[in-house]
Amino acid sequence: MASPVKPSRAGLSVRGVDVTAHDDRLGRQLALLAFCVTLLACVAALAIAGALGASSLSFLPVIAAVGWVAIKLVKLLVLRRTCRRIDRLLADLRRLAAELDAQGRFGEVAEIIVSAGGSIFFDRVIAALGGPWQLSRPVRVVLRSGAYVTHDAGEYDRLSPFAGRASGTEPERLEQALELWAIVQSIPEPGLAVLGFGKRDAAHDRGFPVPFAALRDSGSRPLTPGELTIVALNDQHARARLAADSPLRVGDLVGLHVSHPCTSFDKFRFVPLVDDAYRVREMIRCYL
Repeated sequence: MASPVKPSRAGLSVRGVDVTAHDDRLGRQLALLAFCVTLLACVAALAIAGALGASSLSFLPVIAAVGWVAIKLVKLLVLRRTCRRIDRLLADLRRLAAELDAQGRFGEVAEIIVSAGGSIFFDRVIAALGGPWQLSRPVRVVLRSGAYVTHDAGEYDRLSPFAGRASGTEPERLEQALELWAIVQSIPEPGLAVLGFGKRDAAHDRGFPVPFAALRDSGSRPLTPGELTIVALNDQHARARLAADSPLRVGDLVGLHVSHPCTSFDKFRFVPLVDDAYRVREMIRCYL
């Protein structure tokens, strides 16, 4: 019996579980820093306005610009740190494969399979593992991206190299293909709408579903930015902030895109596949 493998760098599998999760703490720290910078800008603007005898309202554009720059800087720093961690993880994986090959661990196989996941940073996987390998056997690199079927309207859409992280030169961009439709059950007070779906129907671990369209007997229309925003989910209902000028009413259907499709397919045993006219063409069976 072969002896247990002892990679030279311990903890590889631990770091490889979810690289982005380790950056949550950094993100919170940098967000706090951005808030402090914006707060200092407010204090400085008030002091300057008092010294000049001017209205503090005249400095609002400057304060807003400082806050916007601070938020953008935080996002950039978190993204760069995450990319560096992923690159180190993939370099470890490549070295591990070379170590195992040097120890003769692949002696009974015709080819070596190196596999890495990722629906957001698959470009880093291709860059790190897709190059030539100098091993004793051919290497097959398998890219496992869970969201390749549907994409999403949240984290993946912001960070995918074929979406929010695109450089602008890509010939195609990913689009959301998974839609959730729910009825407006109640508008109990101005600014609040209750929709007929909840935690049992939609993924919510990486953000709430994003409304994009409304439908009634007269036809469908796209929702304007900020017209309807999901703010809370119960088991079977969603609460949404409704713009004062929205024509949405009880009985309308609302179409939503989900964030994190991987935890959406486990909610249903079957998902209908429809064409552009929303005619059901077939049913997709979910095995999660």
